[in-house]
Amino acid sequence: MITRYYLVFLSILFWSCNQSTEDSLKLQADLVLDNKVPSGDGLLKIGEDLTGPASTLAGCFLVNLITTEAMKKAYKEGVKLPIYHSQNIDGFSNEELYKRFSDKIKHL
Repeated sequence: MITRYYLVFLSILFWSCNQSTEDSLKLQADLVLDNKVPSGDGLLKIGEDLTGPASTLAGCFLVNLITTEAMKKAYKEGVKLPIYHSQNIDGFSNEELYKRFSDKIKHL
């Protein structure tokens, strides 16, 4: 089986479109996602300053959305997914995963 890896570039589209060609990472990407964050990357104005990591929040949301959609697609294709369940939910056990990945994850 051949594994194909994709490079996904998350960006403020305005910023990425205004970079010089030789510096533009988006030209190397298979997919460019515009996170729709306004110029300045801030959600909250304090005086004349913008703060609040809008691009971080949007990026985390997009990465999690891509991950869960990929998981749904894999599940529909019959892949048994190693899903870690929150410890805050009764009725689930992660013991099988702890055993499976104990040699790969130091603190398990």
